[in-house]
Amino acid sequence: MKYYETCKLVVGVPTNRSFDESIIRKDLDDELPGIQVEFRSSNGAVLEVVNTFVPDNHPVATAAEQNPTTKKWESAGAQIVYGTAADVLNKITLRTPRKRQDVQPSLSGPNG
Repeated sequence: MKYYETCKLVVGVPTNRSFDESIIRKDLDDELPGIQVEFRSSNGAVLEVVNTFVPDNHPVATAAEQNPTTKKWESAGAQIVYGTAADVLNKITLRTPRKRQDVQPSLSGPNG
C-alpha cells in the first residue's frame, strides 16, 4: 500500500493553458505516493491545489500544530499534503513553456 493512497487532491487546471494530466499525476505521485488526483477546470491563471482530503485514520492526520491565538492543537495533515502538492504544481508551472502571443511586427520606427 502506498503511503498517501487514501488521501485525495483536487487540482484546478486553467482552461486557457494546456497541461498534460499524466505528467502532473506522475510528478504528484513521486512526491505523494498513491495520492488520488481529481482534475477540475479552473478560470484561474495558474495550476493550483483546490482541495485536499486526509482521512482521520491516516498517519499524517496525526500531525498537529499549535494555534498561537487559541493555544489549541489543530490537525496539520491536510496542510502538509496541500503544501507538498502546491510545490510540485509550482515546479510544473515553472518548467512548462508559455505560449507566445501572436505579435505583429511594427512597421514603423521607435518614434511612430
